[in-house]
Amino acid sequence: MKLTTMKSMLLLGISLLLTGCATQYGCKGMPDEPQCLSTTQAYQVTNPALTEPSVDQDTHVEPQLQPSPPLQQPVPKIDDPTPIRTPSKVMRIWIAPWEDAEGDLMVSNYVYTELEPRRWMIGKTAPTLSPSLIPLQVEQRPPEKHFDREQFDSENQAFPKDVTAIGHH
Repeated sequence: MKLTTMKSMLLLGISLLLTGCATQYGCKGMPDEPQCLSTTQAYQVTNPALTEPSVDQDTHVEPQLQPSPPLQQPVPKIDDPTPIRTPSKVMRIWIAPWEDAEGDLMVSNYVYTELEPRRWMIGKTAPTLSPSLIPLQVEQRPPEKHFDREQFDSENQAFPKDVTAIGHH
């Protein structure tokens, strides 16, 4: 157990050392060149309804005298593929009760492990089936026996059918 902890601590330390801290923005033209914008700025530039007037601009806007004509045709749908995040595939493993070398009883428990991580898919439809648990081993049980009254009566012929007739002459 100590070896696993040491390996994970070493991996964490190496990853922290390899991450860099920069004092400057990664885009050399930032903020002067328009092709070098942050994601928030690019979103605001492409959606003019969301932009707020700057302090330099006159905030008084003349109202339009004529309303714009309504669209006669619907806006066409963009045929870009839709990004979809697939669910991860998880396996549940049952660990049966067991006794260790020192005679201690370890009770049963479950371990969940991820077989396939979540990932992005582009241009495909979303999975329609909901995730479900599928057992890896199915216990076979013998069919249940049903009570058969006729068979019971035929096997027990030694007893009289009418109990009230016993002892009455």
